[in-house]
Amino acid sequence: MKEYKKVRRRRYYGDYIYSATSNVKDFKEAFKVEFFCEFWVEALKLAKTVNNFQIYAFCLNYDHFHLDFEPDNSIANYSQVMHFLKRHFSRNLNIILGYNSID
Repeated sequence: MKEYKKVRRRRYYGDYIYSATSNVKDFKEAFKVEFFCEFWVEALKLAKTVNNFQIYAFCLNYDHFHLDFEPDNSIANYSQVMHFLKRHFSRNLNIILGYNSID
């Protein structure tokens, strides 16, 4: 008999403060480079402007980051905020470093 994975769904019940942690791919120590740190902070500012969430704290370690925030669920929820931040940071940094081109 075939087993199916249980589908996990996030449920959003009002305004809560979320604590998120995200690792760099392959646990590379990317944030040792000061430019990457500054670029990540700029990506965070852009994400805050677009998604209108409240930042309580963040911490950049060499191979991961922590972010405490409260999203405005009428505009963007936890998943949308994290998706925007991670997508725009990695995509734009790859373009700057020459790994991807702008089509």
